Amino acid sequence: MKTFILSLLLTSTCVLLSVTAQPSGESASDYVADLSVPESPAFKLIEIDQSRILRPGTARDLVVSFSDFSGSNDGISVPELWAVEFSPGLLIDGKRLSIYRYRKRRLFYQTRLSAAVKRGQDGKLSELAAGLRVSLVDNSDLRMNEDIIKRITDLTTNLNEKAATGRTGAPRNDEESDVIVPSGVDSELARIKELRDSTWNKTAIDMAVAFKTTFKDSLLKNLRVHTLAFWGSFAFPLSVWGQGVVSANLAWEAAEGEKDKQLTVALPARFYVGSNRFKAYLEGQARKDVESDWNVSGSGGAEFRLRKAAWLNLKAGLEQNVETKEWTIVSEFSVSCSVTELFQ
Repeated sequence: MKTFILSLLLTSTCVLLSVTAQPSGESASDYVADLSVPESPAFKLIEIDQSRILRPGTARDLVVSFSDFSGSNDGISVPELWAVEFSPGLLIDGKRLSIYRYRKRRLFYQTRLSAAVKRGQDGKLSELAAGLRVSLVDNSDLRMNEDIIKRITDLTTNLNEKAATGRTGAPRNDEESDVIVPSGVDSELARIKELRDSTWNKTAIDMAVAFKTTFKDSLLKNLRVHTLAFWGSFAFPLSVWGQGVVSANLAWEAAEGEKDKQLTVALPARFYVGSNRFKAYLEGQARKDVESDWNVSGSGGAEFRLRKAAWLNLKAGLEQNVETKEWTIVSEFSVSCSVTELFQ
């Protein structure tokens, strides 16, 4: 297990250092919409609440997430939960990746690895998780959207042709150019933007697996696998204003302070209302293990874009304790961003 974790960290470092490619040809990175950044499988295993909803999402090069900013005396502190998710294929190929190559090997580029760590109350690392996710269907991916690709290609071709034929005499610098922008360009750009923003709630199917480990010191001594979990998630549009997400989660996990693992089944669902920039949601979940009855939880929240490629998620709700059946209030505040898009 230690070897696997160290190999994952080493691979991540090598991949990040390799991202130095220069643009070449029609880059697939030019067709990435600024859609929300859902939590990774590793993040879901060590977040505070019991929710096992895993929302499908379009693959990004590199995504980071932070959660649990609460400190002592109800103050704000350094986040206790840190997570990263990346597509090795997208990171390695970078801007060299053409639309043709991406579409030919879509499943490879839509496969992502994730890792997450959580600090304990003493400030030391106490939990570590790693996961893998693949998008089997993703109708929000502009890189697979024939209509948008054709519109952008046609518009670029028309502008290039006009630039080549719209000059008289010898070529001059840009400031002296007498190129006339063709009519209809502004309306076509507006239409492309409208189509791009409307993809936020399209159909998507993700499959994922992740495991969580616990340990007692920073040297990873007494390391043991606490949870092994599998997901299947389906997202579907609700007209143009909403989206539904349903997941099925199977997990073998040990109870608090126990070594033996038991099978747990979780059936969460979430419903969004809004637009790409801002959306509110309601969520419910039924959860059961082999030795107890079903327990339920419910919550609501909102998600909105802070700036390009950076998203904020606020959540609050009620959870039922499996053993005592008592209800408790839970809340979550998390920030996620796509690193490469953020600094473009």
